[in-house]
Amino acid sequence: MRAVLALVCALVALVTGVSAQQRTLAHLPTLLSAGGDTVDLLAVSDTEPLLVVRHLGATCSHCVEQLRAIIRYHDVSGPIPSRVIAFSSDDVPTCDSMTKQLRIDRKLISLCSDREDAVANALGCVISERDGTITDLHLVMVLYRRRVLFEHYSITPLMSFGDVMGVVANVKR
Repeated sequence: MRAVLALVCALVALVTGVSAQQRTLAHLPTLLSAGGDTVDLLAVSDTEPLLVVRHLGATCSHCVEQLRAIIRYHDVSGPIPSRVIAFSSDDVPTCDSMTKQLRIDRKLISLCSDREDAVANALGCVISERDGTITDLHLVMVLYRRRVLFEHYSITPLMSFGDVMGVVANVKR
């Protein structure tokens, strides 16, 4: 029975990009916030649910729209029930500039730099293809106490956050 469940979960993840199994993360590299502070995703997740967003940076109009969608969700639906940390390979000054340009409340979304793609690589967002090209994936993840409760990898950014926020809201603290 477990083998069948594992196969079904693997097929769901393959077809939808959404993992149906939870996993625990033992270690992740750190990020740098737009203010230049070190951000440890796992340490933050030890104290509160965390919505982690990997986007492709300031030059990706779809990613910028994804950040705006999170802000709109907050404005329309009320407070987001977790801290949001969005990271890209943009450097710290670009993250800071983007925070100001989009008028992002740093208490709502913390934009962070993963300059060397260390976190993106550790989470499987960067794929080296056989032909030598690199495929960068977007990620939306709910993380709590180092446990991945939800993850969605895709070529395009996730724009609908209702289901994700439902996962966050139902976290047993």
